[in-house]
Amino acid sequence: MKRFLRQLLFFLSPVLLLGAISEYLLRAIPNDYKLKKAYLDAHASQIQVLCLGNSHAYYGINPRYLSLPSYNASHISQSVNLDLKLFDKYRDRFSQLHYLLLPVSYASFTLNLENSEESWRIKNYALYYGIKPDRADLSNYSEMLANKLDINLLRLSSYYLQGKPEITSDETGFGTNYSSSIKIDLESDGITAARRHTAKDFRDLPLLRQALQELLDECGQRHVRVILFMPPAYVSYRDHLNQAQLDTVLNTVTHLVQTHDRVTFRDYLADPSFTASDFYDADHLNERGARKLTLLLDSLVRAPATP
Repeated sequence: MKRFLRQLLFFLSPVLLLGAISEYLLRAIPNDYKLKKAYLDAHASQIQVLCLGNSHAYYGINPRYLSLPSYNASHISQSVNLDLKLFDKYRDRFSQLHYLLLPVSYASFTLNLENSEESWRIKNYALYYGIKPDRADLSNYSEMLANKLDINLLRLSSYYLQGKPEITSDETGFGTNYSSSIKIDLESDGITAARRHTAKDFRDLPLLRQALQELLDECGQRHVRVILFMPPAYVSYRDHLNQAQLDTVLNTVTHLVQTHDRVTFRDYLADPSFTASDFYDADHLNERGARKLTLLLDSLVRAPATP
């Protein structure tokens, strides 16, 4: 038996070595998670306005248009339980924090990243932020195991052979690749996106609602004002939302605002000031729309909050 194991190990050693090298090379590729962690490690104590949340914040809030020192620490598909974990990681370093900006989207209480089709993104929090996932899954700690082989090979080729970086945010944390120069059919995209974001069940509602409750509680204890906002969406997206799911979001937020003194909510979902030219796709803003939304939020954060 020992001889067999030695022979098997000898046979597999080239594969294991290749896998280890590939893992190292994948982790060495610059990415938004490493970039944002480095910024937070160095500058958390200087941030007065922090943006968390999913892609609606990533592409919707541009700190350049905020009056106070700000940073966008959101990520694509970042669910509210991860917002809480990220905030907890740096909470003792947020010594100057006055405001937290957080989107409350149509899928905010039904989309838990770990249970979603994009669960492969969880490894970014474990590997680059050092945030422990809820599930003890080996793939959450490995670039190679988190994605399919063809995707990893494409990433290696794109960066090491073609020089294409994986960073899509600027020095303020704002996502820069949803440009107004790219044209998407907003009508058809709205239908597709609304269907994709409509939940089959509400199994993650208690967990996500509790995570937001804890985040608001922590902010209240630290005298941090929270501005929750429903991001703008194009009419084709709004018209295909499930009313029961949307009502669940709005009722949950209404309750949280009523039970927390330092929490404000603004609903921009159907704000008429946002037109087709402001959208990258049916539920995400481009850089023009982001400027408009950020300035609206800035009107709420111009003066530092006082305890």
